[in-house]
Amino acid sequence: MNISLILTLILFPVLNLSANEEHPLKPLAKIDQSLARGMNAFLKGGSMEESFQGFDQVELVAKDLRESLKKGGVVSATPMGIEVDIDFVLEGKHVYRLGVFVHFVDERIEFFQFDGREIGSKEPSRHLATGNFPESRRDLGKAFEAFVEALRGEDGDSLLQFPDAEALTKKMSSEQMRERIQMSIKKSKEGSAAVLAAVKGVKYDTLHARVDDQSFAAIGEDGSWLGIIRGELRLDEKKGLNYQLQRYRPFP
Repeated sequence: MNISLILTLILFPVLNLSANEEHPLKPLAKIDQSLARGMNAFLKGGSMEESFQGFDQVELVAKDLRESLKKGGVVSATPMGIEVDIDFVLEGKHVYRLGVFVHFVDERIEFFQFDGREIGSKEPSRHLATGNFPESRRDLGKAFEAFVEALRGEDGDSLLQFPDAEALTKKMSSEQMRERIQMSIKKSKEGSAAVLAAVKGVKYDTLHARVDDQSFAAIGEDGSWLGIIRGELRLDEKKGLNYQLQRYRPFP
């Protein structure tokens, strides 16, 4: 069960690069940083448009979100990560899907989720060919292409850094959530070699991708993590990158 699904059901590394070498997912990290600034501005009373700048469209789905956060004792939030699906397409057929849930901490990149599976389908409605990303997000399409190329390279396994699950979850107020996330990270870590081998071996002529779920950990006065604030990113060839801020669910 992937991280985003766990977060939804319940409520919801360090990469050693040289000084001159950037991680291929850095454009995604910039989006994460923008979301972090936006959420803090929103918690201080800013409107969606004022808070979440740099997106083509923004929407507050849960109209009572501020009230729910205040009632729940939430005073701040920190990004948990962004979910991305990358499909390997051969002659118009989607043959393999790589699913990642990426967490950014300063210059570090960790994978809460790194899994994959064979598929055989026509093009999903929300997957775009990386070459068809809107002009304002072409760098993101190129980033996903570079990420796959790096994974398929000789040192692809050097990209696969996973968080210390126990340290990550120690601030969570829910034992149930701690156990589930620790188990999910453990499962992804143990299966990563097989997924990486599949990525290296799959034949494809184009990549299609989508950005999807995005989450914040909701933080209380004492610094403990009280629940999850869920958001959703949508990338459209014509409408650009849109962001929806959805609901808050406290940990059980």
